[in-house]
Amino acid sequence: MEIGIIGGGATGMLLAHYLGDNHQVTLYVRRKEQAASIESKGIQLAVTNITTIIHVRQIDEGIRNHAILFVCVKQNHLDHLTPVLNKIADSTTVIFLQNGMAHIEKAKELSANVMVGVIEHGALKVSDHTVRHSGKGIIRVAYLTGSVDSISLVERLNQENFPFVLEPDYYPMLAKKLVINAVINPLTALFEIRNGQLLDNPFLTQLARQLCREACQVLHLDEIEEWTNVMQIARATAGNYSSMYKDITNGRTTEIDAITGYLLKNSTEQISGHALLLQAIKAKQYEKRKEGEDE
Repeated sequence: MEIGIIGGGATGMLLAHYLGDNHQVTLYVRRKEQAASIESKGIQLAVTNITTIIHVRQIDEGIRNHAILFVCVKQNHLDHLTPVLNKIADSTTVIFLQNGMAHIEKAKELSANVMVGVIEHGALKVSDHTVRHSGKGIIRVAYLTGSVDSISLVERLNQENFPFVLEPDYYPMLAKKLVINAVINPLTALFEIRNGQLLDNPFLTQLARQLCREACQVLHLDEIEEWTNVMQIARATAGNYSSMYKDITNGRTTEIDAITGYLLKNSTEQISGHALLLQAIKAKQYEKRKEGEDE
């Protein structure tokens, strides 16, 4: 299949590397420096040094027609992509892979076939052409709008070493991932710790449990089941730093509005833990930017 991938971050590069073995892949990136690096060196998987040669273009050059188009940019970059996505052919299946759920309404407005998904792999961008696969998992996808044959599409994407799973309903899939992100990401970013340390410190564990409880109230999920999931992910990724931690460390805009902000926007009751955390992350991000300006 002809597959397009928008986003030259860790997720986009990981997808391009694995899917590039069996499909004709084009990776769309923002910076010409990254485009030149991948064009000359391919995408390299760190540690193994396995290289996959793919096509690469800058987003500004325009998006070609593909059977599938993965959107792997963060929530805060989606608004800039809207004019591009509105031009996508109706025959294309667009698969959104974002944290949070703020993108759902935007995705429904597209005339193309649309699916949404969550990626359970761990990935770290090492350089403009190198990605580290830090934890193997599954990519789960579900139908959102359009007339796509979801079963056939997922079967063609699925690989033994890079599995795809079709979920029957997008809401629980995204909501369960949102709980995990809303608990682990902000707390690890605020306290500057690795994921596993949330379970090593009883006070942080108590905070995490409160955030899980509040999120489940908003999303109508079972608190005990989702707390088990949060603990499992924290243990499985114990040595990793969350994406929000890395965003703040590197002076990038976080996805706090798409994650915690979504919960606050859709809550009918007061969720004080998330309300405080939203302001705390924004304050930390503000101070980090001031430090950069003062240097």
